[in-house]
Amino acid sequence: MFLSQRGDGGFQLTLRLPRIESAAGVSGEIQIRTGTGVRCILPENLRATQLVPLSPALPLANIVGFEMLEAVAEAIRDDVSQFRETGNFFCWSEDGGRLITRLEPLELGGRYRLLSRRAVSFTHLTFDIREIYRGKMSDWYLWEVELPNGDSRSSNELAESIARQLGRIVRAPTAKIWPIDPPPHHIEVDGTLVFPSGTASLSVRRTECCEAVISTNGGAEGSPRLTWFDENWGEISCIGSGEHSLMRGDQVLWCFRVGPCDLYSPCGIQLDTGQYRWELIDTANVRVALESAVTKLQLVCPSERVAAMVLVDSSLWDRSGAVLTNTGTDGFGRVDAGGFGVLEDKRAPKVAVTQVAVNPKQVWIEGIVASLGGPRLASKLSWRSSFEPHASFEMSTCYRLSWIATHVKAAGGG
Repeated sequence: MFLSQRGDGGFQLTLRLPRIESAAGVSGEIQIRTGTGVRCILPENLRATQLVPLSPALPLANIVGFEMLEAVAEAIRDDVSQFRETGNFFCWSEDGGRLITRLEPLELGGRYRLLSRRAVSFTHLTFDIREIYRGKMSDWYLWEVELPNGDSRSSNELAESIARQLGRIVRAPTAKIWPIDPPPHHIEVDGTLVFPSGTASLSVRRTECCEAVISTNGGAEGSPRLTWFDENWGEISCIGSGEHSLMRGDQVLWCFRVGPCDLYSPCGIQLDTGQYRWELIDTANVRVALESAVTKLQLVCPSERVAAMVLVDSSLWDRSGAVLTNTGTDGFGRVDAGGFGVLEDKRAPKVAVTQVAVNPKQVWIEGIVASLGGPRLASKLSWRSSFEPHASFEMSTCYRLSWIATHVKAAGGG
């Protein structure tokens, strides 16, 4: 369960459902009843990440499983049962964080969000605590809390004192492990770090010597292993597609996933060369892919309606549903897919252009920036500014857009 921050400054409580490796041969259904209605989850839905928005309430949700999904429903009920009337501590981050279970310790110096049905008073505590009241979610109160740090001699005593007064397990700070390079493409609402397909290793750093292992979830591929080169630096290698967790004992430090994602692979028209498949909108990679084409080219469209609007030479291309196949032996001519991209054979006669060509990838990026950061932020993109054509695109005004910074740089020719 996760508490995430919305774009309007408010917060959303979200339940993440477990994933299964394959839906083949699995029967049954899970029904999740909340204050907003009933959601029915089928086996095939659980092959991908499923997030269910919830409103703070007691009971939080009623979960019923049928046939082969009864055990999955039981695991979801156990997660939901951790949410109580008071004392719901969530890990703190800019976007949000997961609910800390009742038996999982808090740490000195740790920052948390606290969600409670009753107003919480910290005046009775015998230690200083940094707390910020963030408002209400429905009839529930939300705080940001930071526990004090203790020095090496008194930290255990301080932890025991705080534990008695909060009614929670508290311990001295433990070693931390952080991913360093490459940076994740983006971070999902549940805190999962997402890396593109092909990411085989991650450099990591730790604050002090500690042991950790990699656990693979569901149908994840590869056999990831963590190797330390010295006291601080290490590497996670042999990573395959799928979701993995970095574990220290029974504690999950962070989760990461490697694989395709709609955020960096929009569902458009794909060019299939027989060896690679690239989005037509990604012109740089398409040019490279054409050099390695080993079979007849195909254009794979998301629907027949999209395929019908693609302009091609009918003597060189054959249409079949949502797929266009190059049948010519003398190249592929000119493919005009409008906003999805344009592909032109070097041997094709040049078409007179009467207006400035539009880079479809730039248009795609402008749309995302404008929807999340507003038109004013979109106007600051380097190719939109006539005054500072080489200006860098600053993300400080909209941290949620940080994941697209590398695409802005590439599309701007940087």
